[in-house]
Amino acid sequence: MHFLMPFLSVLLLPLATPPALAKEPCPEKVRVAFYNFAVSSLLNGNGDTFSDQPGLAPAWVHEAIKRSGCTPTVQTVRLPQKRMNAEISENRVDLLALTAPTEERMKVAQFPMRNGLPDPRFAMAQTRMGFWVRRDKKSIQWDGKTLNGPPRFRVAVTRGSVAEEVLKTRGIAAETGGTGMQTTYMLLKGHVQVAALPELVVDGLPDDEKSQLELLLPVLQDFSFYAASGLAFYAQYPEFTQRFWRELCRVSRAAPELPKQRLLPACPK
Repeated sequence: MHFLMPFLSVLLLPLATPPALAKEPCPEKVRVAFYNFAVSSLLNGNGDTFSDQPGLAPAWVHEAIKRSGCTPTVQTVRLPQKRMNAEISENRVDLLALTAPTEERMKVAQFPMRNGLPDPRFAMAQTRMGFWVRRDKKSIQWDGKTLNGPPRFRVAVTRGSVAEEVLKTRGIAAETGGTGMQTTYMLLKGHVQVAALPELVVDGLPDDEKSQLELLLPVLQDFSFYAASGLAFYAQYPEFTQRFWRELCRVSRAAPELPKQRLLPACPK
């Protein structure tokens, strides 16, 4: 039996405990950028500052970060749509809230993805995007393929938007406004005869101005707004970002239904 003792001793040694998986640290601060123009009840007011009632989207973002299990300092800023790409690519902001996945933006920001495309289950909002005209100036025809109107009629679109990419793809020349609201007022003031805009942006107008506009059917497309992360921020805090996306989904689905909101899919389990 003595020859078995070394073998038994080895068997009786306590099993080594595997090292615990390293827990990802929480970010100390999160810098969040929003558009500098109103988007329905999601984002109130225009300009560089937030109003006393900033809207649903900032409230959702703050609540989702609070539920993420981390307690970073949250800094918010409002930016023109075109500047968002530069700010996130140069790591001056960490999250773009209520943003759309344009081809250019997807190169510099991380969206929640599924099968190689932005995952609509994580969308903060969905809306229709199409051509808008003034009700009292019905000289524009749109059949879903061709936009026709009087000689030298002018089209406006917001710089850096999904609508701008769609118009370029369709070969439709357009002037650009710096924000969704600027583009809308180019139409209201008669500087252009058509504007390509999301319905939720038009819905942010005062009722007396909104009633002056009409959406031409068929719409150009439905599209979604997301919260996107900077690539460097996502690489450093992937678990936090994914928890934030899930909580943002839950918070937004629990909110009252928005006017003109498209039906949102259920959050992932």
